[in-house]
Amino acid sequence: MKFDIKEFDTILYPRKIWVAKGGVKKDIARHFNDDEGDPLWVSTKDVDSSKAITIDTISDNDTGNYGVLVWLHDLSKCDIATIAHEADHVANAIFQSIGAKVDCENDETHAYLVGFAAECIWKVKTGRYGDK
Repeated sequence: MKFDIKEFDTILYPRKIWVAKGGVKKDIARHFNDDEGDPLWVSTKDVDSSKAITIDTISDNDTGNYGVLVWLHDLSKCDIATIAHEADHVANAIFQSIGAKVDCENDETHAYLVGFAAECIWKVKTGRYGDK
């Protein structure tokens, strides 16, 4: 499958969410750097043992923006459970990067971010980007 990547602005948080589908590990390395400024390298073990991967503390090579990447490398197996799973990783990574704590008794902001991330992932999976 051809490599496709979309960027989403979280609006409330100083991080971007990128969702990519298709492609190979070299496509990821061409677009993103790790937290030390080196091309982002995804391990073969992680790809072979998953349907999707979420990677935090990365930056976009073109803009320098920081954020979280969700790579749907096995799109045919990316179901709603996978989307929910990766969306929770996204929210947790953003919370951790800004020093926020998840509070199970007051979790509205976390739930909002999980929902937003899930919607971003869904849009890329289905190819329906719309206005939101």
